Amino acid sequence: MTSIQNTEYPLWEPGSFRVVDFTRYMPGPVAARLLRDLGAEVIKVENPKTGDATRGFAPYIHGEGLFHVSLNAGIRSLALSSRAPEWPQVIKALARWADVMLVGGLPEGLKKLGLDFDSLAAANPRIVQCNVTGYGEEGPLRALPAHGLNPDAYAGIVPIEWRDGLPYPQAMYQSAGAPLAGIFGALGILAALRRRDATGEPQRLSVSLFGAAIWWNWRHVGTFANLGERWFSYADFGGRYATYETSDRKIVLVCPIEKVFWEAFCALLGLPEDWKSCGKWGRSEMDHGMDYPWERAEIAKKIREQPRAYWEQEFVRMKIPFACVLTLEETLQSEQVRAIGALREVDVHGKAARIPSNPVRFADRKEQTLHTPDLGQHTEEILAELGIARGRA
Repeated sequence: MTSIQNTEYPLWEPGSFRVVDFTRYMPGPVAARLLRDLGAEVIKVENPKTGDATRGFAPYIHGEGLFHVSLNAGIRSLALSSRAPEWPQVIKALARWADVMLVGGLPEGLKKLGLDFDSLAAANPRIVQCNVTGYGEEGPLRALPAHGLNPDAYAGIVPIEWRDGLPYPQAMYQSAGAPLAGIFGALGILAALRRRDATGEPQRLSVSLFGAAIWWNWRHVGTFANLGERWFSYADFGGRYATYETSDRKIVLVCPIEKVFWEAFCALLGLPEDWKSCGKWGRSEMDHGMDYPWERAEIAKKIREQPRAYWEQEFVRMKIPFACVLTLEETLQSEQVRAIGALREVDVHGKAARIPSNPVRFADRKEQTLHTPDLGQHTEEILAELGIARGRA
């Protein structure tokens, strides 16, 4: 059997851990993508007719769904129907080959496909199975189908605004549970691999979009669960942690909430001298200005006197915490994005596309261009490596 190795972007040794991804929507592919970035060899098993669901999601780049390009570049595609006679044989062979089987569904549904933990562990007693679900494997919501905002809504984190008598999610809200479930799934898989190596036993773990969405809201959840109230929102803070308009109609966010920064801020803006000592810097050493509502109007007046570039230069000079509130276009054109390699190139049918990079960077590695697989592109070679005749697979 030929060893399938990842030589583009190794974590430890090339091909040191192997992942087979059976999931179709965002959370599973996010986990697989992160593991791929960290050195895993990933095989994605896809429906031969439709492929991964993200292949068809708009927008498109060079004829491919951009979500598919972003999440599946660098993996190998095996197209196989669960109705194919070879399915059970292929699943067992993949389980023997893999370190990790990434699946999605209720345990009883997985059992029908031969993807349940007991079946996989029988084929490979060192396997790690990670199951991604909408609401978890137990509880009254376990059987509900879930897309994007569904688990977020049940988790109480979807902000609603009313327009023309109808409720809408706030325009800029992006689902949290779906991508976070993928991130937590990847994190759990890496821990499970360490645990397996230490015990020699197979590992079973699950992650839900619902649970991930609740964790994402950890500050509000913890405050309400213990004190019966919500944590502050950023809009509740006073003038010392607030956004302001500059003379050129740009926005800056200032955060001089520690005493040393507040004193420097007052001096820079020419605020009244007695404001410097006005604050409750106690145990947290921070004062957001919530008890001094009159400050914000005066600060706004001062900030509006100069353009954003002036304030950026001065805040940097005075070492005052701040940020320019950029548009996405401005961010992607910034030098900082280039400096940390926040975008990387992938190959789509011989043409370049840019996608976000994994923010985890290793000092001794450089990323190389990854290739986006066509549906079933690697089916023949994978089956051959597994020692399985093509047949009707």
